[in-house]
Amino acid sequence: MYIIGICGRSGSGKSTVAGFLRSIGAAHIDADRVCHEVYDTNVHCINELRCRFGDAVVRDGRIHRPTLAARAYSEKDGIKELNRIAHKYIVEDIEALVKSYGDRGKRVVLLDAPLLFESGLDSRCDKIIAVVAPCSAQLKRLADRDGKTAEEIKKRLSAQISVKELVARSDAVVVNDCSLGNLRKRSIRCMLGLLLALGGIVAEERRRLYAYKTR
Repeated sequence: MYIIGICGRSGSGKSTVAGFLRSIGAAHIDADRVCHEVYDTNVHCINELRCRFGDAVVRDGRIHRPTLAARAYSEKDGIKELNRIAHKYIVEDIEALVKSYGDRGKRVVLLDAPLLFESGLDSRCDKIIAVVAPCSAQLKRLADRDGKTAEEIKKRLSAQISVKELVARSDAVVVNDCSLGNLRKRSIRCMLGLLLALGGIVAEERRRLYAYKTR
């Protein structure tokens, strides 16, 4: 089984690229979804975050994510502390999912994690894809999606790994500065190239999957 990591700054279009890669059969682990489940159900994580950031971050027994984010971003080292507490629980659940896919005979698992390097999950990956986009496109997507002000968005992005570092630490890059059709082509070509390099595609599969390269 091969684990392909996919990372990108907020608003880069990472989820769109992940969707294209799922379409050619990659199993998918969405770290954001795992995080939400941890915040909703993991009592140990919830209690640790309550102790660190205050009772207001918990509502109805679950982490209230907007309040937690506001607290973490407003404090010095708040994001670092949030990650220190939450990542160990998130990584534990992701490891269980990876094992589950391996037990079911899945050959390729896409590990879709915005904080791939910060969480240490990059060490679990055979190859890593970085999705990058022009800053103006990122700002527009985040404003449209989250309804945040430009100042709030820039503050959020400033707490994330830079594009330069993401590219330097990844094995391949998908640049999201084109139409969806062309982005799909770039994404699938990138994935197939990595699998070929890993030996994860045999000769007969190369002929069958070549159609993806020319669509």
